[in-house]
Amino acid sequence: MQEQSFHDEMNSIDQWLSELRSLGVSPKRKNNLNDKKELQDLTENIKQELYQQYKTAYSET
Repeated sequence: MQEQSFHDEMNSIDQWLSELRSLGVSPKRKNNLNDKKELQDLTENIKQELYQQYKTAYSET
């Protein structure tokens, strides 16, 4: 059971890394402490920033 949990966690981390790469970010691990939550937060922050920049650039004022 623990092995399945580990594989699920690794798949989830791979998905977040893939999404970050699709946003033009190439995250590099400096240690093994990067976890799914950290990658998820980074991805969400980048997406929010890009969205805000898009809204600013294309808003009618």
